[in-house]
Amino acid sequence: MSPKVELAVTFFLGEFGVHKFMNKKIDEQKLIIILRGIAKEKIPKIVKALYDGGARIMEVTFDQKDENTLTDTAEKIRLMKKTVGEDV
Repeated sequence: MSPKVELAVTFFLGEFGVHKFMNKKIDEQKLIIILRGIAKEKIPKIVKALYDGGARIMEVTFDQKDENTLTDTAEKIRLMKKTVGEDV
């Protein structure tokens, strides 16, 4: 993991008691969708279908082979939120 990615993950996990919040969400939902290796242009359609099917916890993975992984992953997350809002 690159130092930038590691720092971003550490920062995220330490913020606002995220682990407690996520534990509660996982207990409620019982399902985590992991989106790995999906092209940006396919994200809206896939996320909408999953959301319509009841999925509320979705993770976009970093692609360590991609030198633009930070910007690409952030863009995929933005597309998710644009598609289904803050409920994911």
